[in-house]
Amino acid sequence: MLVVYCYRNVNLLTGNHGLPDLLAGIITVVVHLWRRSMFLSLIVGTVSYIILINYVF
Repeated sequence: MLVVYCYRNVNLLTGNHGLPDLLAGIITVVVHLWRRSMFLSLIVGTVSYIILINYVF
């Protein structure tokens, strides 16, 4: 449910607005599958999204 809520207004066809969201989501899934820690994947996903928004895109 949370994934649907987070990605409902993302438009992947307009510039690079959807790319940070998608990359942060992929990073979150990979970290969760690697460590099986919900808290760690939540923190890493949030930090990666903030870094992508502020410094990369």
